[in-house]
Amino acid sequence: MSALRTLKGLLWFIAVYQFVVGALLLVTPDLSQLVVGWYGSDVQVTEQFAFILKPLGAYMVMTGLIASGAARAQVPHPSIVAALSLLFALNVLYRIGNFQYVQTTCGIPQWHLVAQIVILAALGLSLWFLSRAAMNDIEAQGANFYRARMSGSVLKSADLQGANFSRVEAFNASFQDADLTGANLTHA
Repeated sequence: MSALRTLKGLLWFIAVYQFVVGALLLVTPDLSQLVVGWYGSDVQVTEQFAFILKPLGAYMVMTGLIASGAARAQVPHPSIVAALSLLFALNVLYRIGNFQYVQTTCGIPQWHLVAQIVILAALGLSLWFLSRAAMNDIEAQGANFYRARMSGSVLKSADLQGANFSRVEAFNASFQDADLTGANLTHA
């Protein structure tokens, strides 16, 4: 499976998860209690706590929208993927830096909190490395198209779909009738 396909699949997984959990936090306190339980906490969701969880739910829905937008793109923008990866890294650092506090305040068992840290770290690192691998694959594909053009090979418009010559141009270029003469094959 290609890095790009795997990256898009991971982005869709993140989008669906964020949508579902965010929506549950936005609906009723009973559903918020369900989500709190999924995270391993024994905190009781009162009306006040449910009110505080609503912005978190909205944030999660927006994160889902961002992840789904990136997944729908022909090539997910590396800045969006990096931002999502950074978000997971910050969550990991917060949990590590406040491990004892989070564990005692929220009543989360140690194994559950460690599992959250491992999963969040795996998601963040996977996003980062898959994005890099996908960009490298696309750049190599673009270089192959450029070499073929320079060698006099005839390329059809359909062959150029998804071609990429730099990290920035991958998201702005239309290759239907692209003229590859003088294409920039450098990293942006």
